[in-house]
Amino acid sequence: AEKLAEAIAPYTRRVLIDRMNYAWKAREVYTRHDLKWALDPAYFQEVEATLVEKLSAAGIETEVV
Repeated sequence: AEKLAEAIAPYTRRVLIDRMNYAWKAREVYTRHDLKWALDPAYFQEVEATLVEKLSAAGIETEVV
């Protein structure tokens, strides 16, 4: 999440952060690629917090929807 924030910061003034909709539809693909951990709500909360912190520090407006 930190690298993502750094990569997009120079190109934006506002970011909307949204949890993946219909995660159950992607579960098979995530499982097949050993990414099932990324579907855990705790992971989203961690990524969300990091993005908000880093982007806000860079002066970018963030909104979690």
